[in-house]
Amino acid sequence: MGNPVEPAVEDHAELQSPQALNPPQGISFLTATIIAMAMAAFSSVISVWYMQTHANAGGVGSKLVFVDGNAIFKAQVKAFAAGPDAGSPDATQKAAKAFSVKMNASLAPYKDAGYIVLNSAVAMNVPEGLDITSRVAKQVGVEIQ
Repeated sequence: MGNPVEPAVEDHAELQSPQALNPPQGISFLTATIIAMAMAAFSSVISVWYMQTHANAGGVGSKLVFVDGNAIFKAQVKAFAAGPDAGSPDATQKAAKAFSVKMNASLAPYKDAGYIVLNSAVAMNVPEGLDITSRVAKQVGVEIQ
């Protein structure tokens, strides 16, 4: 028999903590968060640098215009529905094609000048002076309210 003062070998296993018996595997949440924050910061720095270097060179930063295509389309549909040919499938098809041609023609000068035309209905904010919706609406012959 062993010494009665010292516990048996089996008793030492019971004294160990559960963490010592099953060490954690993988990376911790804190480590993953720090890595994600570092990657986000790096991405932000690169984005700002890219916009600053290309904005002055006539790049993406200085060549944007916004058009609310949804509002123009709704105004066109409303005007067509009030007309005499609203129920005719052939007239509807012709009117839709004519509208598409007018819309493309009104946006062509911006495209040819190197502008990127974005739909303002999906933009979070539109800088003042870059919204050309009213000009395009006049060119296609609809009135926006």
